[in-house]
Amino acid sequence: MTAPSPAEQDAKARAKRKIRDAAALLPILGIILLLTPLISVFSQSTHTGGIPNAVFYIFGVWLMLIGLTRLLATRLQSEVPD
Repeated sequence: MTAPSPAEQDAKARAKRKIRDAAALLPILGIILLLTPLISVFSQSTHTGGIPNAVFYIFGVWLMLIGLTRLLATRLQSEVPD
C-alpha cells in the first residue's frame, strides 16, 4: 500500500475542515430557525388536531437538528485521526 500523495492529503483535510465548519454553524442555524418563527407563529391561532402548528414546527426543527448532528458526527468520526 502506498502513502497518499500530498494532493490527496490536502483534499481530505479540506473535506474534514468543511464538515467541522458545518458542525460549528449548526447551533447558529438552530437558533435562527427556532427564534424567528416564534414571534409570528404564536401570534396566529392555527391548530392541527387540537395542537398548535408552532409545536409541530419546533419539534420538526429539533428533530432535523438532531439528525444533522448525527450525520456530521458520523462523518467526522469516520475520518482517519490525524
